[in-house]
Amino acid sequence: MPCVQVVHVRLAPGFEPHISNTCEDLEAHELTGRLRSMDFASAAAALLGSHAGWRDANLDAPPRTLSTEVIATTLRPFTVTIVRTLRTALVLHASGEDVTAAPTDEHDELWYIERSSHEILLLAQPPAGLARELLLGQAVCELLGSDAPAALTPLLAAEPSRAMATLERLRVTPPSQWAVASALGAPGTPCSEEDSAMLQLVPLRPYFAGEIVAIDAASIGRGGEAGTMLYAEVDVSPSHIGRDALVALRVGSNRARIECLPLHVHSFRSDRHTARVPGAADEGAGAGSNAATRGAADVGGGGSGATAGGSGNGAGVDGPSSGELVSAVASVLRRAGVPIGLETQKLLEANLALQKDLTFTKNALEESSIEASRTKRELESAQRSSTCQVCMERKIDCVLNGCGHVLCSQCAAQIDRCPFCRRELDLGTTRLRW
Repeated sequence: MPCVQVVHVRLAPGFEPHISNTCEDLEAHELTGRLRSMDFASAAAALLGSHAGWRDANLDAPPRTLSTEVIATTLRPFTVTIVRTLRTALVLHASGEDVTAAPTDEHDELWYIERSSHEILLLAQPPAGLARELLLGQAVCELLGSDAPAALTPLLAAEPSRAMATLERLRVTPPSQWAVASALGAPGTPCSEEDSAMLQLVPLRPYFAGEIVAIDAASIGRGGEAGTMLYAEVDVSPSHIGRDALVALRVGSNRARIECLPLHVHSFRSDRHTARVPGAADEGAGAGSNAATRGAADVGGGGSGATAGGSGNGAGVDGPSSGELVSAVASVLRRAGVPIGLETQKLLEANLALQKDLTFTKNALEESSIEASRTKRELESAQRSSTCQVCMERKIDCVLNGCGHVLCSQCAAQIDRCPFCRRELDLGTTRLRW
């Protein structure tokens, strides 16, 4: 088999780049500021992610390697330097031997990335038609491991605060398959009724990067009514979650990164139908992961893990069951070195179940009270409508035939005109029988 040699591009031996004049040094400083701005990182993430989606139809979401945070973290250490001349050489990785072919004519490279000193070197006088922003865009794509679209040039030429506005004018549209995928459990959107019925609260269980979980909108300041659950995406692998660590999540269309307590993070049960064993806790699962299932069972502890049915109310749209809440508290206290016994857990679970029953009873009593008040008002209205409006004491039992108004017979015997419309009683009256 032929031997494959790995070749790296290095600055030519003995070559020292010379910085250009002061004006170009100021331009390099301005380019560095644009390169490090979060606005540029956000616009570049949208642009490069869309390009990647159009090239690869199998992508149903922007690549994580081209997220705003990854781009900002990658570019933040680098500084742009404009140099008069720029010479490079090809060096074997194994031996360090210079294998650069003898040039027929000397020419300068247009750009070069010096990773050891975190510098991006740009040639001061590139060929006609090649702007420095174009060269810097190619270097940025090299750092990010992405193909170099020419559209990065206007983003680097714009002021940092105008990067997103410039992106909008470029009319970059994400691939059509992303719109379909984003409607299915997209981070930041409310949980469906079907998924809400499978929510479970199992804190300190292992999470894996990319797992879809749910979080209360009120706990992250997203507004809406308390109890509104939103989809979120775990942004950290299990090896980075410690005992006291916060859980890093991605929420919203801009995939903003937040950190929250494990007690605020709800995972999803598996929808697989398995045989139930009496006295055994149901198997918890997060997004169908076996690792997550084992983690959920591990933190349950003491035979009182989170069950699908729980005790008391279920863990549907009304929140976690009493058993899940007690299991969550027990696991947190156990990790903190303050374990609670099985009997205490059962007492807590019974207490929470009674509190839920009391809340349900109070709500039912309040509804009954409202219904009783409404019925009383209707009864009072009916009584008023059956009372003579002349004496306001006796019930109506007489109709004036001429106009149809009603009053009691005793009042009717004392009048010769209708007290309401002043019509003469020329047609007499008719008695009513109750």
